[in-house]
Amino acid sequence: MFQFRADDTKNGLIVYVGQNSYLGGGDDFFAVGVNNNKLVLQYNLGSGVAAIESQQNISSGWHVVTAGRRGRKGYLYLDDTVSEGVSPGELAGLNVFTPLYIGGVSAFNRLPNVIKFQKGFQGSIYDFAIKLDGATYPLSTSTGSGEWDVIEGRNVKNESFDDCSKQ
Repeated sequence: MFQFRADDTKNGLIVYVGQNSYLGGGDDFFAVGVNNNKLVLQYNLGSGVAAIESQQNISSGWHVVTAGRRGRKGYLYLDDTVSEGVSPGELAGLNVFTPLYIGGVSAFNRLPNVIKFQKGFQGSIYDFAIKLDGATYPLSTSTGSGEWDVIEGRNVKNESFDDCSKQ
């Protein structure tokens, strides 16, 4: 779950987590990003890639996103619209071991070749949280608050976010 505002709606990786140091074409991964003015969720459970695209184009302003999966079924909520899909094959578990990357990765040429995102996200991300087994874990930029602390970032800055001006 997160909110975002895109400066570039052509292409940009927002979230990535994968297996084996984010290398490999058939390895498990989970990715969300912007591609051709649409929000896209891609994931591979080991038996093929699912790609779920938002129904509407990304407009200027802030958007609310929830992206995830239950078994092979994936879902992508962009504001008030839901898009759904199913991964191919029989495998239903997501096995990932790398850190969770937000906003991009350091080497895009190491991502699986099926990933639609070739560069990092350009814009702002706010209120990022992970939901596991019914519990929600917000990411924290302060140290010592738990296992979901942000360890490091590239080109990350604090934009003065104001809920009242969100449109």
